[in-house]
Order: sequence, then C-alpha cells, then structure tokens
Amino acid sequence: IIFELGYLFSEASDFVFSQAGNGVEAVTLGLILLLNKGNGEIAYNETPIYLLLKLVLKDWGHNSCVVKQVANSIWKYSKNDGWKLVYMFSLVADQYEESIMKQRELSTDAFLQNYQIILEEVINDNSIDVTDIDFTKLSVTATFATISFFPANMKETFIIAKSTKDIVMKLVFGNKYNVKEERRNTIGYGLNYVVWLADVLLFCDDMERKVLVDFLIEIVDITGNDHMQELMKWLIIDQEVYNKIDEFWNVWELFKPKMIELGKKEEHYYSNYNRPIGRDRVITTYLFASPIWRKNVHKCALLSEKRSGFFDDFLEKSESIKAMFYALAKLLNTVGMEPYKEIGIEWIYKLVLKDPGCRITLYDHTLFYLEEYIGNFVACHRTKFREDLELAKKVQAVLEYMVSQGSQIAFFVREEI
Repeated sequence: IIFELGYLFSEASDFVFSQAGNGVEAVTLGLILLLNKGNGEIAYNETPIYLLLKLVLKDWGHNSCVVKQVANSIWKYSKNDGWKLVYMFSLVADQYEESIMKQRELSTDAFLQNYQIILEEVINDNSIDVTDIDFTKLSVTATFATISFFPANMKETFIIAKSTKDIVMKLVFGNKYNVKEERRNTIGYGLNYVVWLADVLLFCDDMERKVLVDFLIEIVDITGNDHMQELMKWLIIDQEVYNKIDEFWNVWELFKPKMIELGKKEEHYYSNYNRPIGRDRVITTYLFASPIWRKNVHKCALLSEKRSGFFDDFLEKSESIKAMFYALAKLLNTVGMEPYKEIGIEWIYKLVLKDPGCRITLYDHTLFYLEEYIGNFVACHRTKFREDLELAKKVQAVLEYMVSQGSQIAFFVREEI
C-alpha cells in the first residue's frame, strides 16, 4: 500500500499533490521505515529511496512537508540512506527544475531515466557522506533545500553550515538591497534558515559556534535586515525547547561586542514613530525586551540572578542610553521582575548618570515602565530608606530624572522618601 501510494503521489498533478497534505507526509514516513526492511525490489521494481527521491523532487519548496518529514525521520532510522537521498537530490534538483519549466507536465520517471546509471551507483554506494555534496554546483534555492534536510543536532550539520555560509549566510543576513533579485525567490527559505541556524548555534560546540558567529558578525547588515532580530528571537525561544541555557549565553556573549559597537554609531530617523527602530530595535531585542514573552511571566530559567553580571557589563560599556532605558524598564516589569527587582534600581540609576542633562527623549512607554517599577520598589522599601541613605539617594535621583521627563507619578512618589 505504501509503495502504491508513493508511486501515485510521485506522478500526481500539483493540485492533487497539494490536496493530499498529510497523506503525503505519512507515505514519506512509511517509505523511510521500509528502507531497512529488505523491500528493495518490490512494487514497480523501485526501492523506497528511489520513491523518496521522486517525492522530494515533486515538492522541495520552503514549506515542503516531504522535506520536513525526511529531515525529522530518515537520520534516526537509516543514516546511510539519508546521505544517499540528499546526495542524489543535489545531483538532479536544478536539472529537474530546468526541465519542469520547459515541460510543465514532465513525468518524474521520464526525467530520472536520464540519470538512471548514476543514481544506481549512488544507491549501491555505502560510503556516501557530507564530503560528497558539492554546494558550489547548486543554485541558491537548491542549496537552501539541501540544508533543510539536516537536523541541527547532527554533528555533520556544522560542516554544512560552515560550507554554505559564504553564500547562504550572506544572502540571508547581508545587505538586502544588494541581493534583491535572488531574494525574490528565497524569502521563505531565508526565514527557515534563520530558525535552522539558531538551532545549529545551540547544538554546536564552543569553537564551532565561534566560527559561525564571527562570520555572521562580519557580514550582517544588522540594522537594515530584520533577520538578525529574528535570529535572536528564535535563539531565545529554542534554548527553552532544547534546554540549552549555557549554550545560549555563549552565543549571547559572542554577540555582545557588536551590540556595544552599535551604540557608538549615530542614527537619525525622520519619523514620528517613537518606538525602537533600526539599531535600537536590535539592542532592545538583545536585552530581552522583545514581545515574545507571555503576559504575567515574571521569571524564567534563562534570566536567573547569576546572569545580572551580563547587564552590569553591557550598561558600563554601551552608549545606547535610550534603548537601554526602554529595554531595562520593560524587562523589570516582565520576565526580569522577580530575579532583578533589587539590582534593577542600580541599573536605572546608572542610566540616569549617563544622561545628567536629561537631554534624551525617551521612547513611548519607557516612562510608564519606569513608573511601574519605581512605584513598586518604593512601596517595598519605604522603611529601609531611613537606614540605607545611599539607596534613598539613588532612588531620589531616579525620581528627579523621571519628573524632568514629565512623570507626574514620580513627583508624588518622590515626596514619600
């Protein structure tokens, strides 16, 4: 039944194939499970791997359910066949696309007949591995599709990421205006690559991670390309999925010099939109002020008390005062509320010292976040101010700054100290 359906789907029209949906995915998994079951010469004299190749050629777009199922399953059940399948795909993918553009109703069998000898050689060769795939001979889309076959937790995946970084990473993270023509056909693949790279960075060892991040920092258009922000977002999400907190912080520390450097560059935006944009948008995401956190979540394993030194160091070295005000004020009202409720006043006080003349126009909602945090802090420490005059002076300085920024709440809270 699996072979019958596999052959049916491989020769079906695009409309029928898309309507099959989960059926194609199930048949793909069925063929993968048959790879090691001695079914090499049944049903149409085709092997499971040959039918898998036909299904992949039928659908290897950025949202292909076939490619996703292969990536999720084949390496667990038959790694050797996984290499064979990916290698065969790399040999014929671009040629198949060229042929299908010339003859829309081209039969997959008819096309593969021209490559029968070389495909049989690959199927019978048990030494195929990552070194056989030549990415220099693939188009950009075929390169993206080939990458999609590899799960992040495979040790060979770093080799794939390193081998393709000169082409793919530049395309995804570089200056978007320089690669406009290529991007037109690779937007979906680019988003998939961002998520894939985030996972790879979490599964790499420290040396491998540094190789990839150093290259990324060298070529990234960090303010003109939204993919850097997306990468940071997915790193935050996936570290929890895979329980990779230490690995995440290793990546984050590698990003830090670039984030600090951003604060030294002047940027001017002619817009009435008073929210973080450009470099400040990247910095606020880096400081965990992105909107991905669920409401009413005031702590998480990622942001423990021992990580407060990260913020201390960034505050000392960065000149992105406006972005830091927004990010830290928001952090102290959201996921950083519980772990950093005490040290948070030190951070805000240090930011106030960086703007003694109160010349910065704060982003929208910054003052609101500050009012919420300071109001709660004063309420919890009201009796302590008489004993700790140093703390009282710091809180007073912060409140004076907020009053200068137009906060009426800070004016009344100030009178309580």
